[in-house]
Amino acid sequence: MQQTRGRGTAALASAVVAAALLLFLISRVGPWSRSSSQPNGIGPSVFDLRAEDGLATVERTPREGVESEVVGSSTIEGDAVSSLPSDEFAKETEIEKKVDQFRLAMESSLLGVLDAGAFLDTALLLTELEVASNAIPESDPSGALRYPVLGTPEGIQAELRIGQTSNPNFASPTLGLKIHVDLPNSPYLLEGALRQEAEATMQIWIDPNGKIKHLGILTDFQPAPDGRDLMLSQGSIPLTAHYSLDLESLTWTSTSSLLKDGSLQDQALPVTFLGRTCPQLGELEKLSSGLTEMYESLKSN
Repeated sequence: MQQTRGRGTAALASAVVAAALLLFLISRVGPWSRSSSQPNGIGPSVFDLRAEDGLATVERTPREGVESEVVGSSTIEGDAVSSLPSDEFAKETEIEKKVDQFRLAMESSLLGVLDAGAFLDTALLLTELEVASNAIPESDPSGALRYPVLGTPEGIQAELRIGQTSNPNFASPTLGLKIHVDLPNSPYLLEGALRQEAEATMQIWIDPNGKIKHLGILTDFQPAPDGRDLMLSQGSIPLTAHYSLDLESLTWTSTSSLLKDGSLQDQALPVTFLGRTCPQLGELEKLSSGLTEMYESLKSN
């Protein structure tokens, strides 16, 4: 009987010590609450007891297969995850995607496949940026003044082009964008030739009353100087493609400059369209307005 009482006393003492230890830990940690995204009865939650800076902390460890994100000292599980990947990473990824789409649209245009929406989306993005106050010193064959666009996405460089026209049907200055896109690797083989660079020019012509008359798109993939000996001596190698949209008749005309059997030639380029055949007038007006604002910002400097 005394032996049994001894065992009971020892067990009771152990229980008291365990309870006291638990109360001590709770007093140091403070209360915790279950995440509202973890309904009761949907499986167990696992708590880890860890020491940081001499204090015990309790962290919820997510069940296997459940995504989690730690925000401050709380953990969000399951459908509560809304910011992975981060907004900044997602924005960079989206920009990279748009740059790749634009480059592919440029390549397709050499073969007569025009995605006008891709060109317009890129131009509208660039008109939201600022322009350097100093012009590019190198002269342009067309006589246009060129101003670098600042803060362009990685992989793209652009410039505002300000030209003049003697055609009485159009107003001066004529405004446009020249866009340079980095090639994904070097050397870059495209349509039978190693390419040095990829450039696109978008130009808008308006009449003296401010009405948009024409939209021009020019793509240019010049061969690399050290790759000319590797170009095909027979067949056709496209170099540039020029598309012009008449806003009154809503018709496109297109030509291509190419090396054909070793000689430079210009010829008509049949067109296949991706997406809409013609941009909406509102989109073109937004582009024209953006170019005008860039030009006006230079005059105010």
